[in-house]
Amino acid sequence: MERQIVALGGGDFAADLLLSVCPAARPRVCFLPTASGDADHYVVRFYRKFGPCSDASHVPIFRRESAPRDVRAHLLEQHVVYLGGGCLISLLSVCPAHGLDAILREC
Repeated sequence: MERQIVALGGGDFAADLLLSVCPAARPRVCFLPTASGDADHYVVRFYRKFGPCSDASHVPIFRRESAPRDVRAHLLEQHVVYLGGGCLISLLSVCPAHGLDAILREC
């Protein structure tokens, strides 16, 4: 499968754009709300936008009790991994600390 990186900004999830580049009829979409500190309101907005049109999930980093046991395996199974916005400095330090940078490169 050909893999792509779609970089976007602007504070909206752009579900139509992201799903239009995905070949699956009902894609698996996982949200990483790491840059926002796993903010609840951001996670709720993600599910409202992607829940009706995909198999949506999210991986919290700061609330590990609700994260999948094997984050790497979960992310590799996804059609779309959405790394949400927030504090870029936090994101750049948290991702390597949890090994997410290597996992995302693999995805």
